[in-house]
Amino acid sequence: MSNRIKALGAALVGSVLMASSASAAIFVNSTTTPGTGDYAGKDIVRFWAGFDAANSPEALQGASGIQSLKITLTDAGTGPFSVGFTTPSGIPKKTTANVYGIGIDDPTARTATSSTDNNTFEAFGTAAVVRDPRGNGFSPQALAISNDGVTYTSIADPANGTTNPTATNTTLFGNLKGLRVEGFLQNPTTGPAFDASGKVAGFTNAPGQGSLIAVAVVPHGDLVTAVGQVAGDKGDTSGFAVASPEPGTFGVFTIGALGVLARRRRKA
Repeated sequence: MSNRIKALGAALVGSVLMASSASAAIFVNSTTTPGTGDYAGKDIVRFWAGFDAANSPEALQGASGIQSLKITLTDAGTGPFSVGFTTPSGIPKKTTANVYGIGIDDPTARTATSSTDNNTFEAFGTAAVVRDPRGNGFSPQALAISNDGVTYTSIADPANGTTNPTATNTTLFGNLKGLRVEGFLQNPTTGPAFDASGKVAGFTNAPGQGSLIAVAVVPHGDLVTAVGQVAGDKGDTSGFAVASPEPGTFGVFTIGALGVLARRRRKA
């Protein structure tokens, strides 16, 4: 076992211990599905966030769903992540990494096992976002990527919700080993983009329950870790540390005030 894997394991165990000592409100779980077509030989790893509609602290405070997200995805295997490439105009330059899943409808994001048409917005691959049924409501606030140990920042273009369409992105995201995204959904509860699927009746944290917050496409068997914070439109922020494909799901821990992820309520 490599030192990197041991370190990841130690970090996750520490998070689990924190989870057991606090009252967790929002939980994160994962599913792993074999890829098909151009993703044959790869795993589609999805991460979901949810809370119980009746008894969770979030529900008791009146939360309607998941709103804010800060997440770091890491491929601890051979990598890299597979990313869908497109351009804001739909021209088939395939140079923009669609790491926010912009333009991908919710059913596709939840079920696809192969990339869709790369000549359009629907370039399915590794992405992190609070899912939006209409595909255009997520407001990214920060993006950083890791490529062979080198971290690149300030490459996000919030104006169109994707990365800047330059040839450099094809090189950077073609060797992607780590991805950190921060953002939120605007206009909670009243906005057309708000995703209420995180509020689940009879929530048990079973794999696939809740709102889709991230997708990782990796070589088959690679260990993917997701670490970060998630919050509803009301209530505290919950931290999480999840590894997949591993049996079970690591817990989450309530961490109080949102800090960087302060929920933002904007009028349309």
